[in-house]
Amino acid sequence: MDPRGQAEYYTNLSLWYDDGRAQVRVSYQGKASSFDGITPLSGGAINRNFPTVANDGVAPPYYPGQPRYTDETKYWDAKASYNVTDNVQVYLEGTNLTKQAQTNSTGEYRPYADGTPNIMRIAYSGMRIRTGVTFKFQ
Repeated sequence: MDPRGQAEYYTNLSLWYDDGRAQVRVSYQGKASSFDGITPLSGGAINRNFPTVANDGVAPPYYPGQPRYTDETKYWDAKASYNVTDNVQVYLEGTNLTKQAQTNSTGEYRPYADGTPNIMRIAYSGMRIRTGVTFKFQ
């Protein structure tokens, strides 16, 4: 297992166009999966990854944890704007255009029978499209 929190790669790419009146930007952000730790990850939990003898002489049950990973993510964002005048700009902006969710899973360890990773947590903020007008007051 890799060191905790270390991703194999980070990728950030941006393409843009600007002619003074129209501006277009397309961005990509990618991050490989990274190891988070062995469950349970809470600091106050009893580490039951190894059989031990408790203070009262009774051995707690052997409860091996499992690795937890932050899975790979790939995000695409874009923005197009147009300067109607020197003081008025209209724009259209989209974030997370591919509707990527951020997940934590067991990675290649303990998958389901068909090879699907065992998802422990999912965070999904959705794709967002915004439009607006920017005014400059001088």
